[in-house]
Amino acid sequence: MRADQNHPEGSGGAGRPLEELHLVVFSRAPEPGRTKTRLIPALGEREAARFHAACLNTTLEVVERWRNQLSQSGRPVPRGHLYITPPGSQPLFRQAGVRWPHGWAWRNQRGENLGQRMAAAIADVWCGGKGKTERRPGVIIVGSDLPLLEETHLEAAARMLETRDAVFGPCPDGGYYLVGSRVNEPGLFDLQTWGGSEVLTGTLEAAGRLGLSCGLIESLPDVDTAEDIRQVLSHPLAERLSSRPALELLRKYRAS
Repeated sequence: MRADQNHPEGSGGAGRPLEELHLVVFSRAPEPGRTKTRLIPALGEREAARFHAACLNTTLEVVERWRNQLSQSGRPVPRGHLYITPPGSQPLFRQAGVRWPHGWAWRNQRGENLGQRMAAAIADVWCGGKGKTERRPGVIIVGSDLPLLEETHLEAAARMLETRDAVFGPCPDGGYYLVGSRVNEPGLFDLQTWGGSEVLTGTLEAAGRLGLSCGLIESLPDVDTAEDIRQVLSHPLAERLSSRPALELLRKYRAS
């Protein structure tokens, strides 16, 4: 399926302005030894957890700035949701210095894999996970390991959802850092494996089988491994955003 293909039969009401939009951030608690485990060989347990907390704070700040921009322009302001794991780990976020945005809802992630967890979050937003509803809100989900995320990426996703059933922000590793949807369709995330190089391709194929229209926004690297650190620091955005704490930590690692 071509990612820019627009199917008029898409079930999400694509082509209509978004009257309601929700922004969901997924995050694991920034706990040394349990967070960003693939970065531990490079950064160490404590620094990997510090990096994760710094990224999450940046993501929340970016979302809040974007929400303020929308408010000032008179457009609908997305409601913020923080989906966390492990369940009940709010104290660990606070201990790590995560600045919890005022008015955000928080929930525990549910599901055996990332696809199930994203599908559950969309179902929560649509109808509290209790069944069908006449509401058809748009939902944008982002991860919390994105030191280069900007408001423009969220704006591009929201704009694209006006004409597409789903939108994805690709990662260089074959996954995606952002997904937006205006359908409550668990089959969109029904993949055999998660975390490999075919995640985006597999999701687009699932969308094609469901008759959904999709689009792609700008690609961004997330940070899971030492190789990802190199990609982030060599990205064109890294110099302009160099004052971000997460990027400062990565540069310190590279200099050591």
